[in-house]
Parts: sequence; structure tokens; C-alpha cells
Amino acid sequence: MIYFVKSLKYTLTAFLIIINKNLFIKHTLEFIMESVSINRLKLKELREKWISENALYGSVADSEYLQLFQEKNNVVIPGDLMEYFKSLNGTEGEYTDDLYEFYAVDRIAKVKDEFKNSGDVPDYKSLLKVKDISELYVFANFTFDLFAYAIKLYPYFSDKNEVYVLCGEKYQKIADSFSDFIELYLNDARVLYFG
Repeated sequence: MIYFVKSLKYTLTAFLIIINKNLFIKHTLEFIMESVSINRLKLKELREKWISENALYGSVADSEYLQLFQEKNNVVIPGDLMEYFKSLNGTEGEYTDDLYEFYAVDRIAKVKDEFKNSGDVPDYKSLLKVKDISELYVFANFTFDLFAYAIKLYPYFSDKNEVYVLCGEKYQKIADSFSDFIELYLNDARVLYFG
């Protein structure tokens, strides 16, 4: 009888673990689908803005190139950023009316690589010594590198991919995801300029 009770206890425990795991997967998938639909609306608004400003010239990134980028850099591109590269992929060296340049996937680089020869104003060299910052990926700039915008890419899937604004030796986290950054950009939020 004791053996039967222990066996039943283990079976029920395993059953509850499976139920909880399935609920977690269900909620995660719902979150991802909701994020993707919100991201698509933001990307549509971003596309319309850039078209009206004659700043949309680039070609979109293909899945093969994105996979190669991930393998080469040992990172996982989050879904919102992946969708951006597949549908817009930057402004191809052009600046928007409000003087932003967004990079294509083949142009983004780690802070330590982007600014290793920096000597301009502002001078970003001091950021190269800050490990957490030097490993971020620069994906855009404002007013010819007066401010740079960089995202944290992890070697695994993460529900947060923090975005930072950089200026010389200063840096500040401004968003938890690329989608959040795009929303700030579309609303010309003051935090984009350390405000």
C-alpha cells in the first residue's frame, strides 16, 4: 500500500509539472503572438514615416543572412528586431528628416568595434572599457553619431533585449526591447537624448 501511495504521488507530481509546463508554453506563445502583432503595427508606422521622408532605400534582409549573423556573433536576434530586418532593414546610409540613421543588419557592430577608432566629438573610446556596454550592438545614430543607439543581444532567447543611448562616455538604458525603442522614436521621446 505504501508503494502504491508513493507511486501515485510521483505520478500526480509529474502530471502537475506537465500541466504547468503546458500552461507556461501557452502563455509564452500568446505573449509572443501579441508582441508580433504590436510590432507589425509599429513597423508599418515606421515604414510610412520613412517613405514620407524619402529615407527608405534599403533592401530587406533574408533569413539566411540573419542566421549567419547569429551564428557568427553567437547571439539570438529577438523576434521584433528580426521582423524589422526582414521588413525594413535600415535607411541604407540615409538620414531621416529628424536626422536619424538606422543601420542594416550588415552594418550593425559591437560598440567596441564601431567606436574603436573614435576620436571625434563625442569621443566614445571610454565606453570601450565598460564591458557591458562594449558588447552591445549599435543599430542607429542621431545627428551623425552625436547619440548612438545600441541593443543587448544574448546567446539565448531573452524576453528583454535592453536598448541604450550612448554619447561619449555617457550611457543610459532607455528601453527593454527594440519595439519599445521604436515606440520612443515614433513619439520623439526626450529619453532618446538623455532627457
